[in-house]
Amino acid sequence: MEATTGFTFAALVRHALFNTPVPRQTRRASIGYQALARLLGELGKIGGNINQIATA
Repeated sequence: MEATTGFTFAALVRHALFNTPVPRQTRRASIGYQALARLLGELGKIGGNINQIATA
């Protein structure tokens, strides 16, 4: 449901039951940005490991 409306299921239920305002939509990173962030994190770990090996 979130993919079609942009809102979470819980937000829509709260709106329907308690007549609360629906929260603003949030932007989500595309899959490419998520993969890039994960790759940069892994490269940081590898760099730390290489640094530890070099100092030993």
